[in-house]
Amino acid sequence: MNRWVFSFITGAVSSLLWPALPPTWTLPCLFLAILIAYKLHLKGFSGLLCGIFWMASVGHTQASWQLSFMQIASIQRVQGQIVDISHHPERAVFIISMHSSDLANTPPFWLPKPKIRLVWKHPPTDLSRHDHIHVAVKLKPTHGLANEGGFAFDTWLRSQGGVATGYVQSKASGNVVEAIVGKREKILNQLQTLKLSQHKWIAALALGDRSHFSDDDWHMLQRTGLSHLVAISGLHLAMVASGMWLLARLSLISISYFSPLTQTINYKVGVTILVLLGCIAYAWLSGFALPVLRACFMMSIVSLFFLFRWTVGISQIISLSLLAMILVEPLGMLSGSFWLSVIALCSVLMVYQVVFTQAGQADARIGKRVVHAVGGQFMLNLMMLPIVAVLFQHISLIAPLVNIVAVPVFTFILLPLCLIGVLLMMFYFSLGDTVLTLANDIFAYALIVINWISVQPFAASPVEAMPWYVWVMFAVAILGIVILRSILSVGVASILLLPIVTHAYEPKKQDTWQIDVLDVGQGLSVVIRKNNRSILYDVGAAFDTGFNMADAVIHPFYAFHRLLPPDRIFLSHLDNDHAGSLPYIQWKHSEQTIIVSADHCVAGQVWQWQGLQIEALWPLNPVVVINNHTSCVLRISDGHNQVLLTGDIDLLAEYLLVNEYLDDLRSDVLIAPHHGSNTSSSSRFISAVKPDIVVFSQGFWNRWDFPRQSVIERYVRGAPEAKLLSTSEEGQISIEFHPQYPDSLMVKGYRKDINPLWYRQ
Repeated sequence: MNRWVFSFITGAVSSLLWPALPPTWTLPCLFLAILIAYKLHLKGFSGLLCGIFWMASVGHTQASWQLSFMQIASIQRVQGQIVDISHHPERAVFIISMHSSDLANTPPFWLPKPKIRLVWKHPPTDLSRHDHIHVAVKLKPTHGLANEGGFAFDTWLRSQGGVATGYVQSKASGNVVEAIVGKREKILNQLQTLKLSQHKWIAALALGDRSHFSDDDWHMLQRTGLSHLVAISGLHLAMVASGMWLLARLSLISISYFSPLTQTINYKVGVTILVLLGCIAYAWLSGFALPVLRACFMMSIVSLFFLFRWTVGISQIISLSLLAMILVEPLGMLSGSFWLSVIALCSVLMVYQVVFTQAGQADARIGKRVVHAVGGQFMLNLMMLPIVAVLFQHISLIAPLVNIVAVPVFTFILLPLCLIGVLLMMFYFSLGDTVLTLANDIFAYALIVINWISVQPFAASPVEAMPWYVWVMFAVAILGIVILRSILSVGVASILLLPIVTHAYEPKKQDTWQIDVLDVGQGLSVVIRKNNRSILYDVGAAFDTGFNMADAVIHPFYAFHRLLPPDRIFLSHLDNDHAGSLPYIQWKHSEQTIIVSADHCVAGQVWQWQGLQIEALWPLNPVVVINNHTSCVLRISDGHNQVLLTGDIDLLAEYLLVNEYLDDLRSDVLIAPHHGSNTSSSSRFISAVKPDIVVFSQGFWNRWDFPRQSVIERYVRGAPEAKLLSTSEEGQISIEFHPQYPDSLMVKGYRKDINPLWYRQ
């Protein structure tokens, strides 16, 4: 059984590395192969094939909901229930589970309902979770920005079961909202009436509602390593289970004391069932968040083993829990939170076995147990370090010490107070108010200390981006030290730790340079980099919601490649899609020289940078008005290859450029003017540049339909051998230049070359 389960998990997890789903015609063949392997008693092989078959089937089911061109181009009506929501000024962003729609038939009851993420500007009423809506929408397929180091929104949405994104047609007739206020929402509303200063922290701890947390709150928690304390998961469920066990035990003992049926009561069965019911009730109270459901799976499996008196080891608990997670939420494997839950589960069980069981039994003195507890906390943080570093690009240095104090305070004081207060509030409001006020005061003092710790320079440190195999070797080394704890394991671990030590000193190439056209949606941002230094041309857009391309794309990209802050920032012009994120760039890198066409970007200006020549070609004269026509045009050359950056210049600017420079405009790479608008890319300009590679930087299914088909046809006619690439299809586009081999340009797209995975296409 263990072999089959492990093989199934291996086959399922392998889907994370597939560049494409197996063709549908292979599914019957896989099923037949499973039957044959099972008949031949090849348990490991049959489990492996079952895992592959399961994930391939799930992937094709999800892919079957992809929208057709007609569905994208037209308004659809959908009906469903809101399952997650976040409120913003003048708009609501929510995910609905579709009950029916114009898109396709309702799926069978045994399949999960597809979800779509919608934005509704100025909704007619306050929306809340569980509300039923029937609205007119305009949708796009699931898609996200695709850059090295950036957040994979499309992968995250797929992990939630999402198949499309879009917005509600606010002015359409027939939009209906049926408000359904569940018990959880009523409790949240009651909490708000108490006017507690730490209301959001109480709601997070007791009900799993973190919708009111600000970016500063999350920043504070991440720097102190305390995010797990407000993300309801196994720790909270274990506390609830302990409380329920004590309550159930006392209740049954009391009943048996006054009842003649003492001999007929099976205490273990009764207590276990009550504990499970309590955990399920808490999971309901927290909105059945996925981390809580995962913890419930593990609790249920352990309870079954206990009830049937089966002797199991930690490896069986972990493997069966992981099997249950994969079967219930297969696409959940695409999210980082899934692996945080899995690794946290494994780490806690291993640390408990190694430290608290063996070491705790060796010496029962309180002082020794405290030492073991501190050692266990350090060991737990060490085991969690690789996944935390990969997902968040930084680690909390103070986390082990902070958690030693914070975990008991949150677990044994704040969590019970919050839960008891919420329960009392449902039956006796004033008494619940008193308990929650006490919890509020404790939170206030605790947060003062936590906030002070978080602002200390030693609290956290950014982590350099490293290849996945470096972190795998690091994780194996830590496991060897924690589990084996022998001289041999320490020696092997030292060898495995060498890559993480030497990676920081990896020699950099001195003769090559490259440009990266970042995927910033409908906008432009280009990084020119060499020898760990860079120049930035345009910075992408920023929006009134606070979302900006500096924090979402540029800073993560710089961290991923360990680049120093840019030496210069060139802005082609000041439109939002090119310069909107500048304030955020300035906040991060305040000492960089910023050049726009109104000051130093004038034809004839030349900058020498690490052997590259950067020359301004346009505007021809200093300008007062900065607009598309006067965009800063740069040519970058290493003496062999040339790149032309054109901003949003129009047909007139192109005409004057051709007249001024004639054949001197020839370039190997051209960043297409104005994202492929029909107001640019004239046939005469294309013929003068004669590019080998043309890059269009534009948003996925943008409303202007860039690049226009007429523009593409002009490039096909004017530069028939040119390779046409777009960031909406490729994601980030990187082009590497080798001065020794000027005719050999290395071109890579993020989706097809850098990170070719089926769930990112």
